[in-house]
Amino acid sequence: MKIVEIRVYPDACAGCRICQLACSFAYEKLFNPSKARIVIEHDGDGFDIGFTDDCNKCGTCAQYCVYGALEVVRSETEAA
Repeated sequence: MKIVEIRVYPDACAGCRICQLACSFAYEKLFNPSKARIVIEHDGDGFDIGFTDDCNKCGTCAQYCVYGALEVVRSETEAA
């Protein structure tokens, strides 16, 4: 399994939740942001980006982020 380091740029987040939809579909086979392992919360002026304890750092969220709020900065393969 691939493990990645994800850099977060909350100022670039538009709150579109595409990352949450991609994550929830990858792991739950549902397009449901509440089932995602990434959490996007409106903080008044912008958005906070966080990850649940279930996040396994696969990078799916960053792969689908169209605003550049998430970026894969390092990738390695985990020994099975």
